[in-house]
Amino acid sequence: MKKIIKILIILLIPIGFVYNCTSLRTITGSQNRKVLKAFKEAYPDENFYFIYGLDYKIDLSTNIRYRGIIYSDRLAAINYPGGLEVAFSDNINVYGEIYGYESIFKKLEMDELIKEKIRELFGDKTILENNVSSASHDYEYWKKYKGKNLEDEKKLMAWNTIVNVFIDDLDEIEKNETEYRRKVFELGEFMYKEMNIKTSLQVYFRDKSFFKNYEIVNNCVFKPFRNKTEVKNVLEKIKNNEDITEKEEIILINNFYRSLPNYDNVKDFTFQFKRNTLEDGNIIFTK
Repeated sequence: MKKIIKILIILLIPIGFVYNCTSLRTITGSQNRKVLKAFKEAYPDENFYFIYGLDYKIDLSTNIRYRGIIYSDRLAAINYPGGLEVAFSDNINVYGEIYGYESIFKKLEMDELIKEKIRELFGDKTILENNVSSASHDYEYWKKYKGKNLEDEKKLMAWNTIVNVFIDDLDEIEKNETEYRRKVFELGEFMYKEMNIKTSLQVYFRDKSFFKNYEIVNNCVFKPFRNKTEVKNVLEKIKNNEDITEKEEIILINNFYRSLPNYDNVKDFTFQFKRNTLEDGNIIFTK
């Protein structure tokens, strides 16, 4: 009899597992539809979809149960490597996330002028992470006064601004330190006077060796984009220890997400004008 009971238990375990998985898919599928419906009602002319999740996970350290990334045709049109990360408790409230979606475009508008200046100074193989508020009141304030060089105490303050620049030879930085220092100052001056942003500007220079480390490069690419054909092909070349072209480097750079990890082979300039004055003497070069 005991043997029969054990056999029944063994048979019931996988059935219960399948049932729970099916139920979980039903729950998350229902919540996906609920979230997307709310976005569609807020933006009836746009098409929304999940590129990750919603995943359901019970974590006793937080009341968050659902996590996912929402994307849209509008974001796809600009190849935005990010999407809108959402997190909900069991009681899903979409309002704050809808506000976050529009903030993406406000932030992109604020960043684009800085990106143009960065490309002018350092070329196309560059990445910007500007950690400044894009809340509605800050965005409207920035938009109203950009280009007007406000008094110091009236400027917006960013947490920091990180720029990554990819070059062929790091030795060129030290050989031409004065020229690169001038460019860093010009970028800082643009942010301070034209963008009315005070920040700690950190400009990191990296060479081609960065693209030889498959694990680092793969982790830098926005996860849902790693299977895009053009990205996947370049990653495969790196994995096989093949050299990649400058065009392929740019493909990866355009799909990198957030800040890059610290890496041994790097030189950087730090320009602190958040609380310091805007002077060349405040630029620190780490060789």
